[in-house]
Amino acid sequence: NVLTKEIFRDYEDYFRRSILCNSLIWSCEYTGRGNLTLSEALQSEADAAEHLTKMPVVLQQGICFIIHKIEVPSLTAFVEEVLAFYRTRFVVGEQVEISPNGKRATKGQMVLSRR
Repeated sequence: NVLTKEIFRDYEDYFRRSILCNSLIWSCEYTGRGNLTLSEALQSEADAAEHLTKMPVVLQQGICFIIHKIEVPSLTAFVEEVLAFYRTRFVVGEQVEISPNGKRATKGQMVLSRR
């Protein structure tokens, strides 16, 4: 099988495995999306992993902090907690855009101010 890199000794086993791989029974481990073929599930996982590598380290650190501090019953609840946390907070080192008094947006970085 090209997708699973398996070698079969008889056609019947190969055919059964092909039917299984093309059935809509697979899901993405990272996103929870279901009703996918094996190929679609593997692609979804690769896409999700790529998005994770693009996430800034300062945000990853905050998410790790949240994981350590809260208990939630589901992935959806966890995502809601993360969004609520970042809606009201900034992280030192986080890249931001500001528009003072409705003027053109300017890029910046959060820093720790000691007054």
